[in-house]
Formats: sequence, structure tokens, C-alpha cells
Amino acid sequence: MKRLYAVIALLLVASMLLAACGGGGETPEPTTAPETAPTTAPEPTTAPEPAATEPPAEATPTEAAAEPSASMGDFTCEEPIKIGLITDLTGALAIYGNMAERSFLLGMEYASGAAGEEMGDNAWSYTFGDCTVEVLVRDDKGSPDETATLARELIEKDQVDMLVGTVSSGSTASLQEIAKENDVVLIAAPAAAND
Repeated sequence: MKRLYAVIALLLVASMLLAACGGGGETPEPTTAPETAPTTAPEPTTAPEPAATEPPAEATPTEAAAEPSASMGDFTCEEPIKIGLITDLTGALAIYGNMAERSFLLGMEYASGAAGEEMGDNAWSYTFGDCTVEVLVRDDKGSPDETATLARELIEKDQVDMLVGTVSSGSTASLQEIAKENDVVLIAAPAAAND
């Protein structure tokens, strides 16, 4: 069987060599470009005279565009919904943490249809229908220990309903455990570890 494969391989190599080395022996004749008929320049045309127009009518006020509404249907809440956003606002990953903070707050602004109201201490308030959502932003400085401390403070002291964060995979790992222990929803964004 090996011998058959060797013969087939040898035949393939030989046929490729013959095809590559073989030439037609003929030299191609050069071709000439076809003759073109002379062209004449087109006659110039004149633009038609504009018709007499009436002066523009006075502008009439129209209704202003409706403001986007953040209709939440029958969605209401007795107390504000609190979200704790933990990210790297300082430290080695600060460029990503600041982008995460800005994009989250802009997303809230877009979803609510209005700018957030600053509440002080890096906290913002947004209104969705009859419900208020408060976003509490904290800087973990890229430290998993600081992340754990801030997460516990947000859960126990500030009574957040949800946690969002952080850009550091190591910090997110500690954040996952704390969120799980306290039965708090966690959105891990944008940590990129594969475990």
C-alpha cells in the first residue's frame, strides 16, 4: 500500500514538473490598439432663464418636537432603586474606569431621556416614569481589597440593589463573591478574564 502511494506521489510530482517546464515554443505577436474615430466637441448649451418667483412666504411657527419620554408603563417603585458602580477611576486602569463611568452615566441619561441630577459624593439620580434610580460611583483604585471594602459598604450601608463593575478582572473576582454572598445582582463590565 505504501508503494502505491509513493508511485502516485511520484507521478504527481513528475506531471507538475513537466507542466511547469513545458512551453508552447511560440512567441506571441504584439497587438496594436484599434484605431479610434475622431470626436468633435459638443455644442455649448445655454441655461434656461429662471422663471419669476414670488417672494418666500412668511415662516409660520410649527409645534415643537415632542420631548422623548421614558415611558415605563405601569412601572413604579416605592423607594429609589440604588445601583453601586465600582470602577478604577485612579490607578493603572484609570483610562478604562473613567470610560466605564462616563458610558454608564450616559446610558442612564439616554434611557431616562434627561440628564442625571447630581446628588453629591459622586452620586447621580435619574427618573424613569414614577421611579427614581440612584447611581453611586466608587473608585476601587484597581485593588481587589478596595473593591471588596467598597462593595460591602455599598451593600450594607447604602443598601444598593445592584452592583456594576469593575474593569479589573482580579477586582471583579472578589466582587462576584460578595455579590453572591449578599444575593445582590452584579453586572460585571468589562472585566475580561476567562474564568
